[in-house]
Amino acid sequence: HQKERLRQSLQELRTLAKFRHDNILSLYGYSLDGPEPCLIYQFMSNGSLEDRLLWSWVRIPLKEKQFLFKIQHLHLIGLFVYQYQKGVSCGLHFLHTTGTMPIIHGDVKSANILLDKHYEPKLGDFGLSRDGQLENFEDGKKPMIASHIKGTLAYLPPEFTTSQILTTKLDVYSFGVVLLEMASGQRAFLSNREPQGLVEYTNKYYRLDGGVNKMAEILSDKKIVIGDNQQYKQIFELLIMLGIACTKNDRFLRPTFSQVFDQLETLNKK
Repeated sequence: HQKERLRQSLQELRTLAKFRHDNILSLYGYSLDGPEPCLIYQFMSNGSLEDRLLWSWVRIPLKEKQFLFKIQHLHLIGLFVYQYQKGVSCGLHFLHTTGTMPIIHGDVKSANILLDKHYEPKLGDFGLSRDGQLENFEDGKKPMIASHIKGTLAYLPPEFTTSQILTTKLDVYSFGVVLLEMASGQRAFLSNREPQGLVEYTNKYYRLDGGVNKMAEILSDKKIVIGDNQQYKQIFELLIMLGIACTKNDRFLRPTFSQVFDQLETLNKK
């Protein structure tokens, strides 16, 4: 375990030493002299996106004042949904396109999306990141194969868990699961839910009659009264549709992060 922690810490150092981006967690220093590797990061005072999805009370600064909102999920505040997902998609697009070979994060999940004092999201935990390749159906190249499977199973695509195929579409799939979490307030995996995985659960109800309204009724937290809130319905529909697109079983049908960003821009306009 100690060797694995050291390996992940060194991988994180290598990745973060190469690049700087507003939506990637800044590394300030490190020490490898003690019994455990120690990495020092920018302090993220508002915890993780996972925290925000679980907490009932959220303190949000608006025009230099703090307001306390009693909400179950951030999908009720379209501005912050847009801010979070735009930031994360920008960070991942940067990793996938900035170098000669894309960097694949490999562990995108709500617990690894951290929030600073302004609620600006930053992607953290690069211990599983690796050089990879862009997915292009037309180039005819064989995909890279990972030597082992690591990551959080509920966020990993089928081609990786079954065949260890490693491309940028792995991160797209994981990001799609986060979108579904934000839209529905459901966890990525629940042992007492059928199906247990959020992707399978969402697709199950997507096929039911009743469209988005029916999905909102089933997937959303029961404490939330949606009623005739058109803004919520539009946000919910966009996040669900984009989440489903990002988590398609066929990786060639998943969008790139450039396309994801364009879709999120429509949320900002709403």
